[in-house]
This record gives sequence, structure tokens and C-alpha cells, in this order.
Amino acid sequence: MKIDKIFKEKSAVRWGSLAGFLYLLFYLYSTGDLTLGNPFGRFNTVILRGWRVQLFKTKAPFIWEGIGAFSTGDFYFIVSPMNIALGLILGILVALNVAIAIYGKKYPASCPLRKNRGLLGVFTGLLGGFVCCVPTFIIILGPAFSTLTVFFIRVRIFLIPLTLVLLTWGALWGLKRTE
Repeated sequence: MKIDKIFKEKSAVRWGSLAGFLYLLFYLYSTGDLTLGNPFGRFNTVILRGWRVQLFKTKAPFIWEGIGAFSTGDFYFIVSPMNIALGLILGILVALNVAIAIYGKKYPASCPLRKNRGLLGVFTGLLGGFVCCVPTFIIILGPAFSTLTVFFIRVRIFLIPLTLVLLTWGALWGLKRTE
């Protein structure tokens, strides 16, 4: 199977995992679940009494309420299982897309773009890599930045499902193109 070849490529797995993990952290930061600057100033763990009621309660489209909090030092984390689950799904899809792109770069036969040399070759290779193997990088930034701008807040309800669809499509398309 093609995905087995990608998972055997250590650099693709390493960079893909790093990208997925960083995206998960950035996603949780953008939803407000992960912050630097602890309001308690010390180690503290809190679980809400009515956490079962809060589990599926939304603050905004695709942003759920927390059921608890964990803090230590300068780190503060609101435990929201639904935000974590959505962030993990998106992070895994980002990791898979990055791993496929790196595999495609290492084995150029899997991508139909021709190699160019020199400085222009680096520029066209970078753009070609995003177009050929990872067509969804721009769309994954929309949900993460949605808490920062009013425009993205209004279109967030469309961006999260679109992100899931495009990341899945990008991974499947990249797997189909790898040989």
C-alpha cells in the first residue's frame, strides 16, 4: 500500500508529525484553550461539577466549552474534549498532507512537476510543492485565525467543514499520485 511507503520514510513522518503537533497547539491557542500566562500562578487542576452537561455545549460554531482546567507555572490549559478532538483530527490530516508532500519531494517521480535548477528552481519548487502535493495549506489557516478577525468568525462555520473536506481530499489525492 502507498501509505506504508510514506510511513517508512522517517523524515516524512518526523516533519509531518511536527507539523501536525504544531498545528494542534496553534489550533488550541486560537480557540483560547491554551494560553501562556497562568492566572493562578501555581499548579492547579479544576474539573467542573456539571462537566457532562458542558461537554457538548458550544461557545461559538465549532468551539466548545471547557470541562476543566490545568495550570502550572506560565502554562494554562482549558480541557475541552471536543476542541481537542477536532484539533487532533485536523492535526492528523495536516501531518498526513505534510508527510505526503515530503515523500513526493524526496521521490520526484511521484509529482509531475519538472525539476528546475538555481534560485528560480527553489521558488517554483516551493510553489509547485504546495500546488502539487499539499493544496490545502491556506484553508487550514482560516480556522486557526478565525478568533483573530471578525471576517473569519463569520465564515468559521463554513471553514471547519471545508478544511476537513479539503485536507482529506488533499491527502487522498497525494496518495493517489505517489508511486
